[in-house]
Amino acid sequence: MTARFGSLLALVALAACGPKNVRDIVGQPIADHAARIAVAEPMFLNARLQQQEEGPKTDMDVWRSNTWVGRIWFGGGYDLIPEEGDQIRSIDVTLDENEAFTEQVRQWVKDVSPVILADAGYELASPVGEVQFSTPERREQRGTIEFDGKDNVNLPRFDLVPGPPISPGVKTDADAIFVPVVVSYYAHNAGWFIGQEDGSWGGARLRLYWSLVAPDDGQVLGWGEVGTRIDEMRLASPNRQQQQDLLLTVEAEAAE
Repeated sequence: MTARFGSLLALVALAACGPKNVRDIVGQPIADHAARIAVAEPMFLNARLQQQEEGPKTDMDVWRSNTWVGRIWFGGGYDLIPEEGDQIRSIDVTLDENEAFTEQVRQWVKDVSPVILADAGYELASPVGEVQFSTPERREQRGTIEFDGKDNVNLPRFDLVPGPPISPGVKTDADAIFVPVVVSYYAHNAGWFIGQEDGSWGGARLRLYWSLVAPDDGQVLGWGEVGTRIDEMRLASPNRQQQQDLLLTVEAEAAE
């Protein structure tokens, strides 16, 4: 059983050896349990935080927290923004297409999750729909990385780790439930994210957290993340079709 579970982690880890615009965060190894898995309905990190009345409320708050799903359009040049701690940011930031992008990434996650699990050798049980689930905890990253100064994400960065176990509250004959959580999914034009002094060309980003939980008590059997990004040189104002090209790229690299 361990070898079969290890193959899933290998699929996630292999992406780190791919294009330089892929950044993966692999979590804890999956415990030695039988490999019959049911896939849960995709969740969205920001929606989870809002339900618990501890998360961002406005679209700008959501974008600042790096949990935005939708289109980002920058304008007006850049300046030091007082409300961002006098860090550089585009003066104008327009956030839209939330509903359209939400449905788009929800369907992508629903389509790709069972395929990846099946390809990794797992037996699939019937999907379980929405489950009760503990929101992953956010831990701010310290220090800098290669992309700082020109990356298409706001500072500060953060990692996610599992929250306390919660019974999923569903009936299933599976040995474990795969719970995908969309952290962020967006396309953007050229501009300045918070703290990125060199700015960014037009691009896109997808970040997905996943957790494998026991169907009875919600014990975390394994967890991890996959995050993919693209920043297209000299692409300043992508039209709608080009935005979809960018999103298709990060989707494909995340699936790999």
